[in-house]
Amino acid sequence: SQYNRVVLSDIEAYGMPISAAQYLSLPRHLVNLNCGVHSMRGKQHDLHQHLLLRVLNEKSILDQEVSVQDGIRSFLKGWRPGNTISLLSEMRRLALQVSSRMLFGDRFADSEQLGLLIQSYFHLRREASSPFLASRLAFREELIELGTTLDATLRAHIQWCRDNATTATG
Repeated sequence: SQYNRVVLSDIEAYGMPISAAQYLSLPRHLVNLNCGVHSMRGKQHDLHQHLLLRVLNEKSILDQEVSVQDGIRSFLKGWRPGNTISLLSEMRRLALQVSSRMLFGDRFADSEQLGLLIQSYFHLRREASSPFLASRLAFREELIELGTTLDATLRAHIQWCRDNATTATG
C-alpha cells in the first residue's frame, strides 16, 4: 500500500531497528551473518542489491527449476494420506529442501546440513533477540558457538566451490 511505501522508503524519518549483531554484542566474525540488504544503506545497499539482481533474475530462477522440483519431490516423500502435520514445521522443511539445493547445489555433499545449520542459527538468533527474554547470556553464548560453526561451514563451502569451479554446476 502507499503507507507501507512511505514508511519503507524514508529511512531517515522512520529509522532502522538496531541490528541483531549490535543488540547481542556479537563478535566481529559473526557480523556478516547478521547483515542483509534490507539493513544496508547507500552505496553498500546499492552494491549488494546489484549483486543479488545478477543472481536473482528470471533466467537464473528458470535455471533452478530442476533443483526446485527435486526439492519438492524429496519433501513430499515424508507425506502420507491421512497423517496430521504441523503446517509451520512442514513449510520450514519445504523451504529447507528447496533452498538448500538452490543455494548450495546438489553436488556439495553437505548442502542440506548447511541449510539446516543456517535455519538453526537464525531460529536461535530470533529467540536471543526477543525483547521478552529474561536472560540473553545463555542464548548469546550458544548463538556465538553456532554462528562460529556456521561461519566456518560457509567458508568451507566457498572453498569447495572454488576448488570445483570448473566441474561444479551448482
